[in-house]
Amino acid sequence: MAQVIDLTQEEIEKLRDLNDKFGKTLNSIGDIEIKLNLVRKKEEDLKKEKDLLFSDYSKLREIETELSQELLKKYGEGTIDLSAGKIEVA
Repeated sequence: MAQVIDLTQEEIEKLRDLNDKFGKTLNSIGDIEIKLNLVRKKEEDLKKEKDLLFSDYSKLREIETELSQELLKKYGEGTIDLSAGKIEVA
């Protein structure tokens, strides 16, 4: 039969303190994992938003090219002054 020995109060306190520290550490690890997950989600959302903006940018460049061709056809080569609303042709 196994012998049962009482632990000292100090040993019990040390073990309880150690268990508390393990619990707090594991909770902190869980909190960090949740925060990392939120950061990853935010990163994915920002990448999607960036992709949409790049798509918009490409469309704007196409519109700019079309408008430039229209103006070139209508006025020929020149320099546009937007503030004056004029084009200086050569």
